[in-house]
Amino acid sequence: MRVKLLFVGLLLSSFFAPVFPAWAETRQLNYTLTPEANQSFNGLIQQAERLAEQSVKESFANPSTVAIELKILAEREGLTAPILYVRVTRADWQRQSNLRSAFTYLRGAEQLLGFRLPQNSQPLSPATAVSLASPQSEPNYYDNP
Repeated sequence: MRVKLLFVGLLLSSFFAPVFPAWAETRQLNYTLTPEANQSFNGLIQQAERLAEQSVKESFANPSTVAIELKILAEREGLTAPILYVRVTRADWQRQSNLRSAFTYLRGAEQLLGFRLPQNSQPLSPATAVSLASPQSEPNYYDNP
């Protein structure tokens, strides 16, 4: 009798298991910031940090959220680069609500976004022309007469 009840219980649990969704979830958040006209890179980073802290706090207000993965990109003058990433679990967040120690920053984003020129480099002047094609290197290259 016990074996029969066990079998029926297993059969019913396998039948109903797919019906109930998982309650715990990892939220993935992606944001893109566009700096204001005179905003510095440090100001942009501070804005990203505030957005990350607020988004994590709001996401954990939902009891089914157990972890958050957040990526913040910045777009400036047609250039886009990731500037901040954080992955935090609810348990970690409850232990230490100061997220800044969990933030990961992209090294070089300041250069990629054009806030700072690379060291030891000069911007190209408009008069500088670079030609990669020549009659010797390109079989389909034609000089204009």
